[in-house]
Amino acid sequence: MQHTSLFDGKWSSLIRQLGQRVDLDQSARRLGALQRARKLQRAEQLLRLALLYGPGQMSLRQIAAVADEAGLPELSDKAVMGRLRRMGDWLAHLLGGLLAEQAGTADADATTLDLALVDGS
Repeated sequence: MQHTSLFDGKWSSLIRQLGQRVDLDQSARRLGALQRARKLQRAEQLLRLALLYGPGQMSLRQIAAVADEAGLPELSDKAVMGRLRRMGDWLAHLLGGLLAEQAGTADADATTLDLALVDGS
């Protein structure tokens, strides 16, 4: 994933499309990813952190450094790590919903899908 795609107009399109499928803020709160809305106030901001870290391959320090450019409040690398650690269930829920939609199943609950991630390196 190119870093610039998380900073430009493609990001808005991604959030708009995902928002049509799931209530990001409600699901993030329900699954513990968004607890106290102090610095990060919307689930969209959490998702951006996750994508910068995972597919964007940025370090915690790099994310903290480009936070302003990415439309995020100022965060330390330790604060970024704390947010990422709480996102697992929420990201699994989002991915499960998208995969269920692609598969054409009625139940979009991630817990009903058998999913295996394999590292081929």
